[in-house]
Amino acid sequence: ALSHLKPHSILVNVGRGQVIHEEALYNHLLNQPRCVAALDVWWQNAGKHTDEPSFPATYPFWELPNVIMGPHRAGQVKGNNQTRFEDVAQTIAALCRGEMRNQVNIQQGY
Repeated sequence: ALSHLKPHSILVNVGRGQVIHEEALYNHLLNQPRCVAALDVWWQNAGKHTDEPSFPATYPFWELPNVIMGPHRAGQVKGNNQTRFEDVAQTIAALCRGEMRNQVNIQQGY
């Protein structure tokens, strides 16, 4: 299915990592550098069952210049809406100042 994307397509996944075949997407992005993927969900959940850092995927998506990674901060937890809204507002304000928040730090594990 990925081969049917136009070369300049933007693929966005905010649902579940497993909706898209991980290896196929990595290879497609590697071989089609004009295609962009914005990924907010992952195939592996870092720290879900352990405090040990882990990578969000088997393949190094974070090394590809045509991938935008998000931390999937939209979880539904009762009472966290105010915190979530404040974080979004701070992120938008930082972007308006030309700053970037919440960057991926591979050395720290995520």
